[in-house]
Amino acid sequence: MAKAKRNVSLIEDLSSLELAKIGLTLNVIGDIFGFFSIIKAEEEEESRSVENYKKS
Repeated sequence: MAKAKRNVSLIEDLSSLELAKIGLTLNVIGDIFGFFSIIKAEEEEESRSVENYKKS
């Protein structure tokens, strides 16, 4: 049987386990964004290095 979902309107209504799950989910999302930011920064640095090498 499907579990009935309750309507949560206030953070006080959440259990500590539910809050922990939300926190971990947000943490994982933040880590993914951080990972993509590092990759993008490395690509930009590589393209700058190539441009600077061509100029000299």
